[in-house]
Amino acid sequence: MDRDAMAEPGRGADPPAGPSRMEERLRATFEHAAVGMAHADEAGRYLAVNPALARLTGYSVDELMSKSFVDITHPDDLDADLFQSRRLLAGEITSYSLEKRYIRKDGRVVWVNLSVSQACEASTGQRFLIGVVEDIDDKKNAEREREKLVDALITAEEALREADRRKDQFIAMLAHELRNPLAPVRNAVEVLLRSGAMEPRLERARGVIDRQVTHMARLIDDLLDVSRIARGKLELRKERCDLGVIARQTAEDHRAGLEGAGLRLLVAESEHPLWVDGDPVRLAQMITNLLQNAGRFTNQGGFVELYAELDLPHRQAVVSVCDTGVGIEPSLLPRLFDPFSQADQGLARTKGGLGLGLALTKGLAELHGGEVTAESEGKDCGATFTLRIPLREARAAAAAPESCVAVAGEVRLRILVVEDNRDSAESLVDLLVLAGHEVRLAENGVEALGAAWAFRPEVVISDLGLPGELDGFAIARALRAEPTFAGIALIALSGYADEEARHRSREAGFDTHLAKPPDIAKLEQALSNCGSK
Repeated sequence: MDRDAMAEPGRGADPPAGPSRMEERLRATFEHAAVGMAHADEAGRYLAVNPALARLTGYSVDELMSKSFVDITHPDDLDADLFQSRRLLAGEITSYSLEKRYIRKDGRVVWVNLSVSQACEASTGQRFLIGVVEDIDDKKNAEREREKLVDALITAEEALREADRRKDQFIAMLAHELRNPLAPVRNAVEVLLRSGAMEPRLERARGVIDRQVTHMARLIDDLLDVSRIARGKLELRKERCDLGVIARQTAEDHRAGLEGAGLRLLVAESEHPLWVDGDPVRLAQMITNLLQNAGRFTNQGGFVELYAELDLPHRQAVVSVCDTGVGIEPSLLPRLFDPFSQADQGLARTKGGLGLGLALTKGLAELHGGEVTAESEGKDCGATFTLRIPLREARAAAAAPESCVAVAGEVRLRILVVEDNRDSAESLVDLLVLAGHEVRLAENGVEALGAAWAFRPEVVISDLGLPGELDGFAIARALRAEPTFAGIALIALSGYADEEARHRSREAGFDTHLAKPPDIAKLEQALSNCGSK
């Protein structure tokens, strides 16, 4: 039997004539693809293009076959395309993609995403390029529109900033110009006062002029101060002062005016000093604004109360001014501290003011690192304004060590101090013991780890630079690696306070990084955070 007779059924000795089914599918894919496809020789001349590419470029298939990709590529994009194709043909890359522009037959420019690879004809060994072209013109147009919108928004924002700057400059200039004529008016009032007795009508007129000049001067001062704050030009003259004393003195200064308006003023002083770093004049100005606001909006027979107190957990001095007045509508609360927010009171303007006092108070409070807030249950329910100023940190504990005991004494902690400098160690231990904590001391890393197992501290305060093989970083890593100490709080205490040192301490496992000498208020806060876990 010959070899042909031995062939398996259905398998002839010779391949079937005509294109295979795979070739037919590839041809159909090429012809009916939704994206443009093309084959090109090494010079870029088209060997085959599909109808989708013809539609995209506006040419017929036959017209494209007489061109190369160079002919329809936008001149500004040609170098990038040629560079990548040369790399591809040189074997440096196996494919490339880029966004480029084609110039259609009608002259319109269209954006495409081109992906190119290369293949080789099996029969001839001839290399050719395969390109897949996706129409991204709509996408690029949308991006351009977004860019235009962003540019327009940036331009509008810059215009608003410029308008705001010009407004502030104008207000400052206006306030200065208004102040000039007030000086001679005030001088004239003083001349009248010293000229001897006047008949009652003239005396009343002099009093009216004096009060109104004072009122106008205060409005101009507020206007100037708000403008200075907005432009970042207002400077504070800070010093160590007792906010409680300032609050009491300011209240007493306004007692006569409030009681003369038929109001009762109650003052509750703090039992402890309220030491802050602040500008005494500006602190008094804020309290004055709050008292005047309360007096303006409280009817005869009502109460105005001032409370000064120490908020130790938040390290703040607090002054609250409460009244039994007309209250605040809920809709007004969010914009109560905006400049001119009282401008919608109606044409009568029975309560007066430009709405600058509260805006000024807010700005001054923020310059002090604090805040002012308002609360009211609504119409005829009165209002409470609360001013919060941070306590003086650096000397608070030294000036009044009992405050440290009060803060930390609320939560007794077991604390291990790791410090090789004897004076630093003993003074820190003394301070912590006075605060009511149970403290152990270790002078090096090995001693610290031993003490940790024996003492089981809740907090470790460790220097970073220690003698021996185990420094503070090693101690932290060792403790963090032990499940027994999973809940322990680690505080780094170091003479290095730069960002690199803080980063290293965080990586080692420290929760907090404090610089030497430690800020007592920050140490107290860190311990308070440990105790609240």
